[in-house]
Amino acid sequence: MLGLDNNSAVLLAMDFQNDIVDAKGKFGTQAFAGHVEQRHVIETASQAVAAARDKGVAVVHVKVALPDGHPDINMSAPLFAGVKQLGALIEGTWGADFHPAMKPAEGELIITKQSVSAFAGTD
Repeated sequence: MLGLDNNSAVLLAMDFQNDIVDAKGKFGTQAFAGHVEQRHVIETASQAVAAARDKGVAVVHVKVALPDGHPDINMSAPLFAGVKQLGALIEGTWGADFHPAMKPAEGELIITKQSVSAFAGTD
């Protein structure tokens, strides 16, 4: 893959969750899933994940999962204000689950974020 060192390269698969990318999801009903479909995002991303796995490149999955009621959500971030308004990405629900085509393989790292960044303030 592009001449990268497979021992230090990582592919991040971020936010491929039902509420975001599925037409029945909370954001999917807001036309977001239509954009994902038109641009073949799921197909392209799943091909990239498969290629990384085939080459021995680590795949790390990042998702948003928030407690019911979104008590600690940052309402000054417009995207997260929408999350609360729609009741989306609640931990343990279908909407917060990974899209079937983007499910992590056994042993792949999953990072759960509760803000926009997967790096700042994530355990």
